[in-house]
Amino acid sequence: MARRNMLRGRARQLMAMREFPAGGITHLLRDDFATAVAAGFSSPRTAEPSPGKLARSADTANRVSVDAGDLLWSGGTAVSYADPAYYYTDDAGNGITRAHGYTAILALINSDVIKYGFATSTTVANANQFSFLLNAAGSTSYARQGTNITIGSWAAATAYLLAATLRANGLELRIKGGAYSEWSLLFVDTSGFNNSPVWVALSSAGTPTARSAKVRAAGGNDVGKLATASEIISASSPDTTILTAKADGLFQLNGTVPAGAGGNLLELRYRQADANNYMLQRVEWNGSNYQLVTGHVIAGVETLQGSPVTSLTSAGNTLRFNVRAVGNNHDYYTAPGSTWTKQYGTISDSSGAANTGVSVRNVGFTSTSILCWDYQDAVIASTLDRLAA
Repeated sequence: MARRNMLRGRARQLMAMREFPAGGITHLLRDDFATAVAAGFSSPRTAEPSPGKLARSADTANRVSVDAGDLLWSGGTAVSYADPAYYYTDDAGNGITRAHGYTAILALINSDVIKYGFATSTTVANANQFSFLLNAAGSTSYARQGTNITIGSWAAATAYLLAATLRANGLELRIKGGAYSEWSLLFVDTSGFNNSPVWVALSSAGTPTARSAKVRAAGGNDVGKLATASEIISASSPDTTILTAKADGLFQLNGTVPAGAGGNLLELRYRQADANNYMLQRVEWNGSNYQLVTGHVIAGVETLQGSPVTSLTSAGNTLRFNVRAVGNNHDYYTAPGSTWTKQYGTISDSSGAANTGVSVRNVGFTSTSILCWDYQDAVIASTLDRLAA
């Protein structure tokens, strides 16, 4: 009991944003689990204080209950994360009509294996989820239709806030708690997920404890939505023009792959000081196929890290690649289509750690664009604190 009270206290610290006024914020879903109900409760259960309803997708062993302020889980199936699995609807039993910026927040006061985010069906299963996944190995993953990619870490028995924000196409995933002292952006997916309506889904194979689940939308003054201003810069084919972003952030480069030809390449330069000093991620034609390389350029001298990833993509594909740079740690992801893959492990490189320039070198690729987000954005953090309150 003392441990549980300690965890509740930590959750309340994380959610100390209750001093923020609620003006302008409209709930699509609000559930504080106020009234205790035993496992096997009738479905759907009305969210408290409302709106919304919690409905059962599957819970054959009656593992989920409410204990006057907490949603409790007592294990489940780790393979599919489909039993026990629940989802939220509106008061009429419908899903949420998609809008950019709608944000689903789950407050965990006792973390364990759990999947939380959006589903495209009321049959909650891997194939239709776009979610956070805190898995048994201690990794935080982006779970996209059954494919999981590592985007961070988590610690057991720790209080976290998880925020999944819908984009017009795709979503953004942020976390606060444990080693993440402030709201931190772990991943952005910008295509292949534009379904509407969607349902807020949660499933677990462990014993987590949730304190609240909420979705908030915009009010008359648009407070409650995360705006597209979360993108620091967006420029079409800057082609070596150095733009100003942040040193710590997530950078995404997109382009359509041309037929293989000598010299074809698409290169993201970040943490750039000038034309001779920067970090890089590059896709290039090697004479046989397109390959991925990463590394840095210092005083005009290029040094690559790790072996090239060959046979990365084919002509005509839309290629996206993400880089998340935080301190000396760099994580690289590619999507030659809609499926993301984490390339390499986390690479440590302190080169240009304070530099904020971003640019693109492009030979042969078309429809190129670059998007950048802060790793920790104070304006977005303030908005998320208000949403979680």
